[in-house]
Amino acid sequence: MRHGSLVNARIEAGMGSFLQTMEWEEIQRRMGRATRRIDGVLYIRHELPLGMSYWYAPRPPMGAAESIGAAAEAALGEGAAFLRIEAAEAIAPPNGRHVNPAANMQPVETVIIDVSRSDAALLGAMHPKTRYNIRLAERHGVIIRRESGDDAVRRFQDLIRHTAARDGFHPHPLDHYAKLLAVRSPQFSNELLFAYLGDRPVAAAMVNWCGSRATYLHGASDYAMRQCMAPHLVQWEAMRGARDGGCDVYDLWGIDDERWPGISRFKRGFGGAIVRYPAALDIVLSRPRYALYQLQRRLRGRPVRVLDREYGTSPVNVNP
Repeated sequence: MRHGSLVNARIEAGMGSFLQTMEWEEIQRRMGRATRRIDGVLYIRHELPLGMSYWYAPRPPMGAAESIGAAAEAALGEGAAFLRIEAAEAIAPPNGRHVNPAANMQPVETVIIDVSRSDAALLGAMHPKTRYNIRLAERHGVIIRRESGDDAVRRFQDLIRHTAARDGFHPHPLDHYAKLLAVRSPQFSNELLFAYLGDRPVAAAMVNWCGSRATYLHGASDYAMRQCMAPHLVQWEAMRGARDGGCDVYDLWGIDDERWPGISRFKRGFGGAIVRYPAALDIVLSRPRYALYQLQRRLRGRPVRVLDREYGTSPVNVNP
């Protein structure tokens, strides 16, 4: 078994995340970030102003605590200010290190749906309004297509751009989405699903397929065509496609009733279990550099505990 397959098998067995796969590591490299693996755990180097950096472990698999001490030493040896850990379960930090609570870069809460069930069971678990909107989209004649290629990426970004202008957030550049879609294997891919009304794309979603789990990453919709309820049908077909492709779990990837009440209400409507993850931790490696990092964030007008999310769901998500 090659190294990438072995790492991914360990992640799958430990209920780990696609964010720890060899494919996600390759995506990070294509985005210009250095990576390291220590005891099988992926750490991503993020550059900071003033020549500083930190290492970040997104959703390490169960049992990863043993690697953190070694990672702290390695990161310190490369001049990192701190090590950020965002685990799926509580992890004890290494002895003798100062630990500071940090803002999560990944969703703190999410909706997890068991898609191994029949269509009838899945629909029966949904909110009645969600079921109604799925059927309404079908009655409007909305159809779902999985698409790839440069034209699909441009169509997706156009929808994202319109949604961003409406909802007040900044979308990623075109090559960000292209890199997400370019890296794939038999166990891993990011796919685009479009909802069409006639020849017009009216909604879209990017969904990650990884092992037995599918995860909704980004989404967008055409507000002028909101009456056709296309985002509901996109999610329904993504859930069914995940099941038919061998997945047991569909992760709607993030809810926040305060920041995104509409998005969260939309996602909760599909049923499923609410899962909450621990807060992120910064393991301080250099107190002077960490203090400088906090100071520069204050000077830039950002609260120290608020970090821009670089992965995960666009606030487009109600679409997501």
